[in-house]
Amino acid sequence: DYLLCNFRKCRRPVKEYAWATSCSHVFCDEHGTREFAKQLICPACGSDVSQPDHLIRTSLHLDERQKCLMLAGYSPADLVKVGNQAYAFWFHQKQEERKYHAAVAATIKDRFTGVRAQYEHMAKSLKSEIEAL
Repeated sequence: DYLLCNFRKCRRPVKEYAWATSCSHVFCDEHGTREFAKQLICPACGSDVSQPDHLIRTSLHLDERQKCLMLAGYSPADLVKVGNQAYAFWFHQKQEERKYHAAVAATIKDRFTGVRAQYEHMAKSLKSEIEAL
């Protein structure tokens, strides 16, 4: 299961490298690299991410040993805190994906309703023309 790039026109799964922000957004390497080279502003929400601890580029292909080594030496309390924050980030992303898909579904439903109304009007008009013949 992958997170999706939060760049508005992308929405592709983030698989290799991720750009993560302190404002809880994630970007694919292509869009993160391009956008953050221009300015240190989150492309999703406009937050300033210029502080060193507000933006990170990370590999998503660390093996279990590398992950363990990165966390070696931290206290159990710190590990739980970091785990909770990581889970909260993941959960937030999944909630945002659901909101995005709900908005897309609502847009499609609205378009369908409009097309259906046009079709029904056209069918009614054609029926009237046929009856007039």
